[in-house]
Amino acid sequence: MDLCHAGRAARIAQLARSSDAELHAWVIAATSSDRPAFDGAFSAVVADVLEQIAANGLDTDRSLPYVQWDRAAPAIKRRLRGLGSTQLVHSTRVDLARERHLPFLPNPRWTASPDHRPPGA
Repeated sequence: MDLCHAGRAARIAQLARSSDAELHAWVIAATSSDRPAFDGAFSAVVADVLEQIAANGLDTDRSLPYVQWDRAAPAIKRRLRGLGSTQLVHSTRVDLARERHLPFLPNPRWTASPDHRPPGA
């Protein structure tokens, strides 16, 4: 979400109260709930990171069918900082101990091999 104060959507109480099994939506926002966003920088950066994911999966291991949230969100933050942006990216809190492979960023390097089984398989 590339809107001023969009971080509020990443921290709504209902998301925090939802169990892992019920949570099927995640938010990554251009900035915190009390700060403005600037000139579409977040949208441009997200597009760049998505292109990088499509090209190399952010170097996600071939055994994982999806790019991990803990790779995608920091890549967006780093790219914004590299542009000199002061925006503070906010996202839905994800329990990385439980949910490292969110099923919406396909890993182009994934190979369906007996040697490379997805987590939990």
